[in-house]
Amino acid sequence: MDGNLNRGILQANVNANSIRANTFLPELPLPVTVANTKVNLSGRVNQLLEFESIERLDKLNSFQATANGNLIIPGGRGNINFNANGNLGTNNLQAFAIANRISLNQILPDSPLPITANNTKVNVTGKINQLLANNFDNLNANLNANLAVARGTVNAIANFNNGRIVSNINANNVNTPLICRSFDISCPDLAQLSAKLNLSGEVKPLLEGNPILIQANRANVNTVGQQLNANGQIVIVACDEGLSAWNVATDLNVDLNSILSRLPLKTIALQLDDEIIPEIQGRADFSGRLVGRNLISAPFEPGNLRLSGNLGLRNFALDKIAFQPLLQGPVDVNLGNNIEIDLRGKTDRIAASLQPCTRQNCLSPYRPNFFA
Repeated sequence: MDGNLNRGILQANVNANSIRANTFLPELPLPVTVANTKVNLSGRVNQLLEFESIERLDKLNSFQATANGNLIIPGGRGNINFNANGNLGTNNLQAFAIANRISLNQILPDSPLPITANNTKVNVTGKINQLLANNFDNLNANLNANLAVARGTVNAIANFNNGRIVSNINANNVNTPLICRSFDISCPDLAQLSAKLNLSGEVKPLLEGNPILIQANRANVNTVGQQLNANGQIVIVACDEGLSAWNVATDLNVDLNSILSRLPLKTIALQLDDEIIPEIQGRADFSGRLVGRNLISAPFEPGNLRLSGNLGLRNFALDKIAFQPLLQGPVDVNLGNNIEIDLRGKTDRIAASLQPCTRQNCLSPYRPNFFA
């Protein structure tokens, strides 16, 4: 550290290396080491001598500072390069950071899914006095994150403005079986998944520990032969038991399009403890509503997932038995409870009412109450 005092103005230069940031900021969620960091500070000494409390930062209006350096997270190979400028005269703070090879599991140790941030950029501007008081009303931030997730990539561009976040997320070649295994969830093998999401929501509930309401303005998800388009609401209720115990609920309007011959029927049959794998041909188009709850902790428990709406089958064939070119009608799939289907053509009809089988010697998880 070196400095000089000239006509009542203090100028100081600080070089920091191998300094544990947690000593000064114990609320940091993980150990952070400051490395190769330079700080330049200037201001009037008399203001510093008369300074009484953090609530009166306006008394230090001659002070300004710049800083640039690196943050190292022990236990990983990554680092965060940053630079920041603060001016108490204008009460403004601006900061920019680039993160490389940062394992987000060090920040979220309860997450069972490995996620690594590469070339992730954050730009933040805000009012210094409000930030020190944990008031984010006038905080503006832009994030451009590149994440390695489940052998695929996710790019997230988010803007935070006046307490509200709007984000666009693009995911490519994400391995769905790996995600399911990470969360200990049984789900069909949908191979590589790609998605485009536009989400928005308020940050205040998250900071206050209240349920987080996310507006899904657009969600497009694609995998081999399957496509989902949705919009609606997602609610997240965090809890102290860890990420895997969070309650995630949805109320979405959905459009589903499926090439039936490309459905992963083998893995679906295994989950239903059913050895019979039918041969299905044709195309399915569904429009309706998806309501779910406990989608991370227990998505397939009875009553936690319900899909209802209208289904159309085109050129449908089951075990080489061909039906009329178009069958359509209502479906109501209440997982773990009843399943109702009534599809009709000019002469053909597929109608069924299924109930869960609770006996120990069931040949199938559901038994027909009505079939036509």
